[in-house]
Amino acid sequence: MRISKRKVQTLAKDIRLFVTESKHQIAQTVNVGILATYWHVGKMIVSLEETEKYDLTTTNIVLSELAIELQRNIGKGFSKANLFYMRLFFTRFQSYQTVSDNNIKINKGYQTLSDNNSKTKNKAVLTLSERKKKNVEITAHQNKNIKIQISDKVSWSHYIELLKCTYDEEIKFYMQLCISENLGVRELRMQQKKALFERVVLSKNKLKAPIKAVKVVKKNSNYNLDDFYRDPLILEFLNIPSNYKLTEKKLEQKILDNIQMFMLELGKGFSFVGRQYRLSVDGRNFHIDLVFYHYILKCFVLIDLKIDEVQHEDIGQMNFYLNYFKTEVGTKSDNPPIGIILSKHNNEMTAEFALGGITNNIFLTKYQMYLPDKKLLERKVKSFFNNA
Repeated sequence: MRISKRKVQTLAKDIRLFVTESKHQIAQTVNVGILATYWHVGKMIVSLEETEKYDLTTTNIVLSELAIELQRNIGKGFSKANLFYMRLFFTRFQSYQTVSDNNIKINKGYQTLSDNNSKTKNKAVLTLSERKKKNVEITAHQNKNIKIQISDKVSWSHYIELLKCTYDEEIKFYMQLCISENLGVRELRMQQKKALFERVVLSKNKLKAPIKAVKVVKKNSNYNLDDFYRDPLILEFLNIPSNYKLTEKKLEQKILDNIQMFMLELGKGFSFVGRQYRLSVDGRNFHIDLVFYHYILKCFVLIDLKIDEVQHEDIGQMNFYLNYFKTEVGTKSDNPPIGIILSKHNNEMTAEFALGGITNNIFLTKYQMYLPDKKLLERKVKSFFNNA
């Protein structure tokens, strides 16, 4: 009897897809169980605190003794540090409902931290004052009026990093980033280290009125230019020393050599189209440094690189490029293109006068070759929220 090699290959493909999907479902089910277990452990710890009216010092001692007992009987997963995060997990996500006795679903039915019925609202909760300290400290944390929900698409290892955030808005921001961009724990730490949340918040606050008023919204989507804008961009991955004689051509090549890292820094949704993209107008050739397509915003993104301050003619040139793309390159289904002039310095007054009357989406974005002073950014964000 002849065996059809084609049918065997098809069967192997079907089995592979089935097994892969099954493994994914099993992993997600396990994650749901882990999150539910750790949340309940946190709830039990807080319940004892409230019943016995422990102060912060006593709670810290309880965690130490509890860790010894649990590790002796259960295992390493219940260290003092992990118990610390379980308690914090409960205090920042204060309730959930079970769909059935055997099927706990964590990403629905959560109350927000502003729920008036929450017994632990405005109670002191655990937080790390300094991540490098070996001993767990207990300090006060004030709840914020922001809706955040637990998602089973995020692992416990991710939640440990998320729970280090100061603001609930920050937790929500990084959680959505992990889900939408499928970030691993290492990538999440990198974005936190680069203070992405602080930069995005402060960038939105700095948007010029004529630019901020322009919204590019994909059909059936709430994604807009506010979500897109990041300033500054941190290019430390280019590994350019401070004494290096940089030119625009060298900067472009360094970015191309690290294009994946550059697109990660730009944000979600970018695909690379080309470098030195040629435009032909009136018998003359013009070249755009870098061209991308943003598949969420459904538009082209043109980037012009500058190693010095942005001049008014640079803005006029970008406006020229955008008008060309709008007419000659984009299709009817595309949204208007976006221009980014990426420079080391910006002259605010020059930019304001040069952008006046321009309806195209032009962003003046600075780049830095080093990681930002996160403490300084955190102080600025704190001031921003206090004055909001």
